[in-house]
Amino acid sequence: KEWVDLKPYFTVYEESCFPVEKSYLEWEKGMMMIDCAFKYALRSKGYFTQYLRTILNAVYFSIFSRLAKAEANFLLCEMNIVDLSKLWNCWDVNPYFFSIFKKSFVPVPLHHSIYVPKMLKPITREDLKNHHIEVNNEINPKHAVNMKNYDKDKFVKVKVICNSPLDLENPLNETTVMNAKKIRTIIIHIHGGGFVALSPRAHQNYLRKWIKMVPDSIIFSIDYRLAPEHPYPIPVSYTHLRAHETEADLVCRLLLEKKK
Repeated sequence: KEWVDLKPYFTVYEESCFPVEKSYLEWEKGMMMIDCAFKYALRSKGYFTQYLRTILNAVYFSIFSRLAKAEANFLLCEMNIVDLSKLWNCWDVNPYFFSIFKKSFVPVPLHHSIYVPKMLKPITREDLKNHHIEVNNEINPKHAVNMKNYDKDKFVKVKVICNSPLDLENPLNETTVMNAKKIRTIIIHIHGGGFVALSPRAHQNYLRKWIKMVPDSIIFSIDYRLAPEHPYPIPVSYTHLRAHETEADLVCRLLLEKKK
């Protein structure tokens, strides 16, 4: 019911208007295979042992693909939120899995993380019901690059992917300003995972393809907080990027120019 209430605030694109369906279906098929392979591998302790068992399971389910689909559907029905979170996060945090996953990445000129101050106060279910979102106007939304051990309650990590070279540390650089002015499409990406798992880097394989498919575009993929530590709808309060008048801030300037 809550999602139905939010539906008027979303724009639905027809398949012919946004040429990403094929890449998404390929990703979905791969996820189904990985879920099946991971289910049994998670019983092992240690990243390397999990990796070996996953390879063997993947070979098995690639041969018996119909079993993989049935197993994946059964898996999603029987698992609780904690186990499902571990399953999805496994291929994001396990270095052996991620090293193989990276091989599917399409090279792009810019893939970097920035850190944006959290602009919204924690959102409750009552806020969603009443369509109420409270913004902290006292916070300067200027971004920072290369923050180590950042305060996750005060800042939001955002993965920036672009097909043009942009110097995020020196946004007023002449080349950066020139390339930024060419950007015509801004994609705000809130990654999948049911607010319980994954991160922007786990979705880079298709995000990088989107950049190639959509000319003169830039993607801001938001690394919101996850349940069970931050149950829904708290993660929604981390998905707000704000435009403002500070010229030295690349992210907000791009959003502002798009708005104009």
